[in-house]
Amino acid sequence: LRSRINYSAIFRKQYNNKNMRLSSSSLVVANVALLTKLDCSQAWSSSAALSSRTLLSGQSNARRGYNNFQARNFASVKDDIVTSSSFSETEGESIAKGNIVSYFAGGLTAVKLESDTVSTTKTTTPKVKKDNEKKKETGDDFVGRLVKLPNNDNDDSHYGVVIAQRPPIAFVYSARDSDVEDNSNGAVEIMDTMAKISVGDNMSIVNAFGQPSVEVEWGSRAIFSPIPKVSDISLINEPMLTGTTMVDVLAPIGKGQNMLLIGSDLSQMRDITSNFVKAQSEVVTTQCIYAITSQDDRDAIIKNLEQDGLLESTIIVAVRKDDDESSSSETSKAAEAITVASTACAIAESFAKDKGQDAVVIIDNIDYHKKLWDETTRTLVDIWGIDAVVAADREGGASSEMRAFYSALIQRAANYKGDNGGSVTLALMT
Repeated sequence: LRSRINYSAIFRKQYNNKNMRLSSSSLVVANVALLTKLDCSQAWSSSAALSSRTLLSGQSNARRGYNNFQARNFASVKDDIVTSSSFSETEGESIAKGNIVSYFAGGLTAVKLESDTVSTTKTTTPKVKKDNEKKKETGDDFVGRLVKLPNNDNDDSHYGVVIAQRPPIAFVYSARDSDVEDNSNGAVEIMDTMAKISVGDNMSIVNAFGQPSVEVEWGSRAIFSPIPKVSDISLINEPMLTGTTMVDVLAPIGKGQNMLLIGSDLSQMRDITSNFVKAQSEVVTTQCIYAITSQDDRDAIIKNLEQDGLLESTIIVAVRKDDDESSSSETSKAAEAITVASTACAIAESFAKDKGQDAVVIIDNIDYHKKLWDETTRTLVDIWGIDAVVAADREGGASSEMRAFYSALIQRAANYKGDNGGSVTLALMT
């Protein structure tokens, strides 16, 4: 192994039984420096031997988390203006309303939802009534929903997408930050439609919203699609070569799995992911998607891919260039990074489900997920005070929400069933 990353500890659990199909498994490659700070029992719990997917208490069925992975241990394209057509052809109906309580330069807003405006089903069975009351108290799962935001200069509205939710606060990202900057008390509507991107031929380098738009569209996919159901996925029974012999021999990854790379030097880990892309670019039925979440490394990564001759065979989803360093806050950059990662997965899912191809997604990297999560906590503290937030954390609510926040990305890896079912394989760097 040419890279200097220390693969001194490899945690892996597999379970195979004729009465149980394991839908996905996780591979964690860690170095000694990290292991000295972590309780290894947290890196892989015994429950992983039974199931790789569990439902999270207090979360909707679309949000599941790994019990075998503690997420808290995670320590050039022109930027077109995003319009409503970037997300969805139809606006849909409003299912919740709220007001902007905080604004972050660069396009991120925090919206406090009004409990009396959350729409619920009209069915009147006792169970549904109980669920409806819970929704009004804690909020429904709105992640990925299209959001109508106010404008300053006219009566029209523009759109964003819910990227995170910590009831009753929803965090909405939009590229048109100048329109909402002065609307600290602006009215916001969450629609019943998901924010989608178009997928088609000749995609090369696109931003978080899939722009520039493709000329020949053959599919569309929600940016924050719900993770696959167990009934829609099949056994992981076929390997996917990474191009690095030591990894393929000691810690192989299968089609539809995910792999987390942890190291002290991202450039060294990029040697491994570059080999991964090279190996799979030679396979006609495999599509590689590379997600770049950092502005600092954006140009260097694209240049390296170009030098390796991988630009033509790889779809790149990258954050926008920031010509003015002061124009976007770190929080909004984190919001864009999360959207970039989810858009890359959405593109991969389109290739897997619409074309039956295998897709490899490289997320470079997921550090911004932690930054955004920390900022959501600060927003809650600003609104309710630190005592209330700490009390909720002690009761386990925040930990459950954090697992759901990370699993919404991690568990999008899948090996789909059916004759036309492909696979989505994830490699995440941190």
